[in-house]
Amino acid sequence: MGVNMRKRKVLVVDDHRVVAEAIQAILESFFRVFVEYSFEGMCNALLGERFDCLVLDVNIGGDWPGTKIVKWVRGLDPWMGVILMTADPSLFYQTEQDPSVICVDKDIGEDSLVREIGDAIARARKPYSLRREHFEILYKHNLFSWINAVRIVGLSADHGTRRIEAVLTGDDIPLSWSLYTSPEEGDMICISSTSGCGRCLFCDSGARPFKRPLTKEEMGGQVILSMEMLPKGPKIVSFGSEGEPLLSLENCCELIENLSRMEFGFKFSIITTGDEDQLAVIRDRKSSLPFTLSWSCHFARQEIRDFYMPGTSGQSIERIIRLLRQIEGQGRPVIIRYMVIRGVNDGKDDINKLIDLVDGKFPVRVVPHQKGRLKDVQPTTSEDVDAVISMLEASGIVCLKGEAITNTNVGRGKNAPKWSA
Repeated sequence: MGVNMRKRKVLVVDDHRVVAEAIQAILESFFRVFVEYSFEGMCNALLGERFDCLVLDVNIGGDWPGTKIVKWVRGLDPWMGVILMTADPSLFYQTEQDPSVICVDKDIGEDSLVREIGDAIARARKPYSLRREHFEILYKHNLFSWINAVRIVGLSADHGTRRIEAVLTGDDIPLSWSLYTSPEEGDMICISSTSGCGRCLFCDSGARPFKRPLTKEEMGGQVILSMEMLPKGPKIVSFGSEGEPLLSLENCCELIENLSRMEFGFKFSIITTGDEDQLAVIRDRKSSLPFTLSWSCHFARQEIRDFYMPGTSGQSIERIIRLLRQIEGQGRPVIIRYMVIRGVNDGKDDINKLIDLVDGKFPVRVVPHQKGRLKDVQPTTSEDVDAVISMLEASGIVCLKGEAITNTNVGRGKNAPKWSA
């Protein structure tokens, strides 16, 4: 955050006094903190002196929505960082914001909140800067068109994961992607390969109708813009945010080829729901490209998978597994992803079916399903995940305990029916 952050002035505004004072207690070891408990108090404070960052409860303005307050605040002082705090960051996912504004979950955690405030201050003072070493690489390979292909319109943060809202400059189509840090794997740039999707009932991509696959330049723009927001060091570029990367396989592969020739030191991962024809292309024509292939299985029984992932119906689980074995046999790392949904796919029969499919050939990344995303489905607990992992490991399968499915749809997913035989 820089050596002078202790001198930075942060104004915290929340009409819940307990919340405001708790935030003050967290921040006062890092910043000079001031607190107001009302919209009027905030206005008087901002008109009276200058602050480096405003940490604002999105509901503080009453009839004034938080987005309207932000426009006024940014007009008053464009050099001030702004953090919007809310219990539901997804409210901002479809809202165009100033790129210097970061929306965060009120339960984000102390370290993450401090980091986001420091970043908000830095971005307000210098909204976009290209590191010299990145500039030299882009200039060398004539890739400045990548940056111009995408325009960032908003940021949100939720428990260490950042979500970036953007539009494609060519036709103003919206898209989003994510950044997060894994203690085991390092910084990950999880980019989108299409605008909109709709292949799965539980995924946020279904909130937007499918528009089109993204070009290599549009995907590359996500990568380059993301690099300026992350610390220096090795990065993983994952084609695993919005959309199905196999719908634009050639563009994804061209991007991997281009980035592999540069000095960024990336590792690559393609996360797919699976397409038999395109998996055959990977086997037959892309065996030399350096990427890990992850298949989002999630349901070992065909009829349940077809129900919750209608975009994959007609794709045989058995045939996909055979293709994955052939691809793994060429030396490519292959991972099976399994999202645990309580009462839907965590029963003994489901896990035994998964064990039969995997047959000890692949590691399985087990991830929890977020609460409240499917109708009549109970939240998945860490105990549910551990129980599935125990059954898999007892059969000799290597398990990787993964992140939650954070791009779960808030609208469509809540109303999606529960499968029944």
